[in-house]
Amino acid sequence: MKSSQLILFAIFLFHLILGGCSTQPSEVEDYESQLVLSAFPCNGEPLERVYLERVASIDVYYSFSQQGIAGADVNVYTCEEGVIVDSFAFQDHPHPDSSGVYIPVGGGITPQSGQELLLTTVTGTDSLWAKTTVPGKMDSVVWLNPHNAPDTVEVQPFWELEAELLTLGHEEIKIGWQPVEYAGGYSYFVLSLSPELIPLDPEWDVGEFGDTNPDNPNRGGYSVFREDQQVVTIPWFLFRWIGEYRIGILAVSPEYYDFLFSSFRMRQGLTEKQESNIHGGLGIFGAVSKVEARFYMTRE
Repeated sequence: MKSSQLILFAIFLFHLILGGCSTQPSEVEDYESQLVLSAFPCNGEPLERVYLERVASIDVYYSFSQQGIAGADVNVYTCEEGVIVDSFAFQDHPHPDSSGVYIPVGGGITPQSGQELLLTTVTGTDSLWAKTTVPGKMDSVVWLNPHNAPDTVEVQPFWELEAELLTLGHEEIKIGWQPVEYAGGYSYFVLSLSPELIPLDPEWDVGEFGDTNPDNPNRGGYSVFREDQQVVTIPWFLFRWIGEYRIGILAVSPEYYDFLFSSFRMRQGLTEKQESNIHGGLGIFGAVSKVEARFYMTRE
């Protein structure tokens, strides 16, 4: 499922903050091997992955395959007013390098607007759980600028949309929408899909943005904003490279908004801890509703 790229983008941010990468840490005696549970239900799309791992010690290079925990009892329940209505089991991913990744048994669950979800995970010694509510459909998203973009971003996978052509120096990209029920806030992401990273502006210093290795993380970015905001301008500095881009607008559950906003505050040095709704551990069980499109950036 192509939407897994978005999920992995969010998980990468989470791991980057929690996982250690220093080879010479100043102290490790306070390290506590806590469990980390993550899942991102999306309105109208099958929930294909649940992730379970342990926090990496600060003196260990992070690798999900090494920190992932297999063999847990993982279930997702649908609820009505706190009462369980249905249950969906998840099992270990069969790939040997996917320890800690859980996939649905049978058909799985496709979350719907306003649905209350409960995630539970039981290992030999630990029990974790979290709740979230699925935001309503993002069916009112419109492009306010530029004028040659679609009048409405259709609610369908981005790979089915015709790629729009934008040029360096084009007017600002502004997007608007109507309030979405059950949303605790909103977010957008921009991601370059080009295999070869060529600077959009020929006068840019490539070193300013990192090298042009295809695995370079500087392929875009994301932001998060409050539930009372319904217009956003996508900053031009996110479009560093020539080629195809994927852009998404998301309504996020209150729990996911708190998680994302606390991530920004951590980067600014305003807090030392991410918000989490996982009882018994760390992580995030946050639902989203999203709409995506793609376009092509060129110099002329």
